[in-house]
Amino acid sequence: MPVSGLEMTKKWFTPSEATKMLPLVKMIVADIVELVEILQDQFKRLEQPSEWEPQSGGSDLLEDIEKGKDKLLHFVEELQRLGIELKDPEKGLIDFPCLFEGREIYLCWKHGEDSIEHWHEIYAGFAGRQPLEKIFPYFENNSPIVSN
Repeated sequence: MPVSGLEMTKKWFTPSEATKMLPLVKMIVADIVELVEILQDQFKRLEQPSEWEPQSGGSDLLEDIEKGKDKLLHFVEELQRLGIELKDPEKGLIDFPCLFEGREIYLCWKHGEDSIEHWHEIYAGFAGRQPLEKIFPYFENNSPIVSN
């Protein structure tokens, strides 16, 4: 029985399903990584007030930052709607929730990687990544094995 409404709507991915979503996810994550870099640069410029005073005809740096933060929030929400968890916006690290042998694991992908080749336990994080090929044979007919 689900504990909360969030669990009722949680999406579980098989490696095949995650792979099919990867082209869209790559575009969203690339936008996130680029936007985070821009925002970091803008925040650095805030430390030098002469750098961010409004120019005639130009927009204010604070306005640009607010617009960037709103856009970033939109990208993050888009991933959440897809059922994907953003773990590190600067590195472009995401996790696809997956059920394996009756427990939740994450299929792990990082910006710049060509495909989803790693997984980790939910508590292990990026440092606990393991090759997906070690458990991939357990995924047959595009559905995860769930213990009875």
